[in-house]
Amino acid sequence: MKYNQLLFVIICFSITTLSDAMNSENNSLDKFLEITAVEDPLCAKYITNETIVITSEGLNEYGCTFIDLKKEKIQHISNFCDNSRYTVIPCLQIHNKKIINSLGKRLTIYNAETGLQERSIPVKQLIQSFACDLSSNIFLCYGLCYDGGADVITKYNYITNDTVDISILGSCCYIISKHPKEEIMCIADHEGNISLHKLDDTLSKFNTIPLPKLRCNFCQYSPDGSYIVVGGGKKLFIIDQNINTNAYPCLEAEGNERYCNIAFHPNNLVLATLSRYEPLLLHVRTKQVVNFWDIKTQRFIDSMPALDFDRGYDLSFSPDGLEIIIVLEGKCVRAPVPFAVEAKIYNEKKCQYLLFILHQLIKEANLPEDIMSYCGNILWKTFAL
Repeated sequence: MKYNQLLFVIICFSITTLSDAMNSENNSLDKFLEITAVEDPLCAKYITNETIVITSEGLNEYGCTFIDLKKEKIQHISNFCDNSRYTVIPCLQIHNKKIINSLGKRLTIYNAETGLQERSIPVKQLIQSFACDLSSNIFLCYGLCYDGGADVITKYNYITNDTVDISILGSCCYIISKHPKEEIMCIADHEGNISLHKLDDTLSKFNTIPLPKLRCNFCQYSPDGSYIVVGGGKKLFIIDQNINTNAYPCLEAEGNERYCNIAFHPNNLVLATLSRYEPLLLHVRTKQVVNFWDIKTQRFIDSMPALDFDRGYDLSFSPDGLEIIIVLEGKCVRAPVPFAVEAKIYNEKKCQYLLFILHQLIKEANLPEDIMSYCGNILWKTFAL
């Protein structure tokens, strides 16, 4: 009787999990959904699970579009000209219910709930990247490519309109990223030299992270701030903030692969990479592929179907982590994440719950230790990724 109870519990939970898996797998077979409201997109971000914002370019003109996916409502929230379009590096972030967008020498701020423009600020140089603190300050990095970076960061308060230029002593600034929970900024120059700074009046440096020399196109904190991913081109280094080491794991691209962009899953455990695969044969087209990685073990999880486009620009997860939006040359698409990515979190949590139930049942039924261990291992191997 005791063994029948144990078998019944395992079968019930197995059927439930299998049913969930099949439903999720069916959803992941859906085709990419093209977002046709915007031509020539540059960047895209989810504001909520049902609303997105996309920046785009035209002939010497740039725009920003607010889209409600559920209501199919489209709101073009800005349009402006910029004669320096060939040097423009677009940046787009969602912060404190604000949409903050930089294009060229202009910083624009919108209300993320209404899509209405609140500020449009011309700045002195082309913006390479920016970061926001926990209040209302935006730090602008101008990152001059020809000398490896700029030595000045502009601090702008979008409530008071106050601006302050801060010299970065001993560091050049090409890309910046703000810790999501602490007053710390990570600064990377064009050669991958990484330094950590306090968000005080002088941005004082308190730590450096030694990495091999590399072209640094990305510098990004995970949503909880425990990891930093830096690199670009052929290498991505994963820096675990909780481990004191000078040797950091690296994701190395394949022979014909180059990393175009990265995005952290909201659960902090999965990293998505948008990669460009150059054709090895003349008649084969260039492809863009989104791959998913276990951030802790650096193991490959899954990939999305290849997309035949020459360029890939951006990617972003929805807040619930179930969808991803991909910006390609002349097209923007969204799709559910692969089942394996969902299973990375969902199944592991479910397995922990199953092990708890199993332990309680064995405790009450007073089953032998070897049976408890055997059943526990089966559950873990079956449901954990």
